[in-house]
Amino acid sequence: LFILFHFCFRVCRILFIVFFVLLFRFDLYHSSTSFSFFFLMIRRPPRSTLSSSSAASDVYKRQVGDLKHGRTVHSLVKVLALHQGIRLHCVAPAALKMPAEIINALREQHPSIQIQESESLSTELVGESDVIYVTRVQKERFSSVEEYTQVQGSYTIDNALMASAKKDMIVMHPLPRVGEIKEEFDQDPRAAYFRQMEYGMYMRMAILDAVMLS
Repeated sequence: LFILFHFCFRVCRILFIVFFVLLFRFDLYHSSTSFSFFFLMIRRPPRSTLSSSSAASDVYKRQVGDLKHGRTVHSLVKVLALHQGIRLHCVAPAALKMPAEIINALREQHPSIQIQESESLSTELVGESDVIYVTRVQKERFSSVEEYTQVQGSYTIDNALMASAKKDMIVMHPLPRVGEIKEEFDQDPRAAYFRQMEYGMYMRMAILDAVMLS
């Protein structure tokens, strides 16, 4: 009887976890994506004056793409704002810029954070960046194809643009992509989006394991 009770308890617990994951799968995904980003950021190739232990400070990060609808960037900026020395530069078309309420909340809660916004991704901006976080323009968010085509393809990461970037910076993307990062850049050691995807999987495995064993 005890064994049967224990078995039923374990099954119910697993079913509860499955229900929890299905119900909150997006929050779990976007939160764990933020953690995997931060892990990748501190593991990026260190400069001669920057050790891996201090890599979270004095970082110039650019977010490029759909910053209005991209939930990964919304959760990510909240994590980054907790650390000193982070400078954020949000690059997006006017129609897809970071929501004002998020920017205002960050500045109110973290007065020391430096946030800039622009619509142009120039070679000069790329050359200053330590991390470039690219997001796709989400077609499903638009009411018409015409609105989507007006902003789709606004920015493209390719070998020509990245020739001006630092050798120790990284490019990230939550995936999938729809042309905003050319496949020719995939072999560049600064292309971190596939490692980001792998670390995100391990991060979610760890979270589920912790929940099931708690």
